[in-house]
Amino acid sequence: MAPVTTRLMLEQLRRRCVAGGFELVVPFDVADFNSGAAPDQRLPDHGRPHALGVVVGNTRGLWPVFLAACRRDPATALQPDPLDGYTVAIVSGAAEATGHAFVALWGHTMHPRPIPIQRVAEVAGLARIAPCHLSVHPQLGPWLALRAVLVLDAEPQPSPSLDHPCAGCARPCMEALDRALPSTDWRKWLAVRDACPLGRTARYSEAQVAYHYDKRGRKKALE
Repeated sequence: MAPVTTRLMLEQLRRRCVAGGFELVVPFDVADFNSGAAPDQRLPDHGRPHALGVVVGNTRGLWPVFLAACRRDPATALQPDPLDGYTVAIVSGAAEATGHAFVALWGHTMHPRPIPIQRVAEVAGLARIAPCHLSVHPQLGPWLALRAVLVLDAEPQPSPSLDHPCAGCARPCMEALDRALPSTDWRKWLAVRDACPLGRTARYSEAQVAYHYDKRGRKKALE
């Protein structure tokens, strides 16, 4: 069992993330990921045999919170990628408030290489990778986004296991993927997500969909 101080710290971290629209805050033991990772993909561990990792993500619930933040501070919407900037501000602030040393790794960072955030989420028991390469949650289906991995200099909590939500599925996502390749039409790529039978009620709003898929419609999505 994690020490009370760790549990309380995690609850405070979760509250701050949720207040910012990031409802998915799932702790795990960094050693559980690193034990099976290639050397160049291992997470930092603060020199501990076991360190506290936290995967942070969001559902459709982020969108109204994010829009409200853009309206309060119009400069938020003027950043090169408003949502990425907002994510860094909220999640970094929540981590700093714990008082523990931490490293933040961002799902949107592509250089020098992207972090293996989908595999981290599998180890954390948050979501599993579907045949079409989307991360899928048992209730949300593919309607979630993995935003960050925090590694804190603190004792971890055990990583729960997660049965694969795609087990027994007829894999309609793969038919949609075949139709999408090698198209550049974002609607065909959205159809891959829409093909999943899980999480129908968790689907993003049309504005949220447009922000992520239609780069030309991004500004309008923020109105």
